Amino acid sequence: MFFLIIHTSIFSENIFLKSELDRVFFLDQFLSQFPDQYKLQIIDTFETNQYFIYDPPSVLSELKIIYKTPLLSKNQEKKRAFEIEQIFLGDWNVLSSEKSLMFYYSVDYPGRQHFRIKPKTKIYIKGKPFLYSLWIYSNSYEDQLFLIFKTKENQERRIKIGALHWQGWKRVDGQFPENFDYLPKLNKEVGYYQFDGFFIQTSKKAQKGIREIVFDQFYVINNISYLNYSGSEILDNF
Repeated sequence: MFFLIIHTSIFSENIFLKSELDRVFFLDQFLSQFPDQYKLQIIDTFETNQYFIYDPPSVLSELKIIYKTPLLSKNQEKKRAFEIEQIFLGDWNVLSSEKSLMFYYSVDYPGRQHFRIKPKTKIYIKGKPFLYSLWIYSNSYEDQLFLIFKTKENQERRIKIGALHWQGWKRVDGQFPENFDYLPKLNKEVGYYQFDGFFIQTSKKAQKGIREIVFDQFYVINNISYLNYSGSEILDNF
């Protein structure tokens, strides 16, 4: 527990108070320093469409793979952060991202509509989720974005990203909340947690009209230190 508190403190004091480029450098150093405790898991680089819109409340809603990444950003700092992150992810055998997933939807009743994007196949988390990172392109929308996770007990847990009120690309990252702390010893081969998609809640403050948001390079850092004990190679499945 003390070990985890130290690492949580490190992130609280360093990673979330710096620029996107600094946070990428810091994360690379952090994983290099603790290779046996933390592992990176790619959720999706969005080179293909592995999602569907669940029960869409609007006829005008579509998911589409496009050739658009932060490398095309006019903001040089964001472009550089993505370039460095590509190099950093290459050490984890992740191919360079050339495409992204665009979600196109129409808001006719602001505040009353919500959209859910679900993966076509289950995406299990291989460990105890500690940190998430995702690039998002927005055009100054007030709609709220959430990441959706589920447990094996089918309990849904949402992580609030917040309003998509920025212009252009942005790397959003954060630590998983305390209610993700539980992980049974049985969770050795198939994940106890799984990523179950995105949830968008429209805002009463927003204007009616068309929205276009884009997702790229989504990964999590998992804490696997719970496996480092004598006899951990023996499955606890009896």
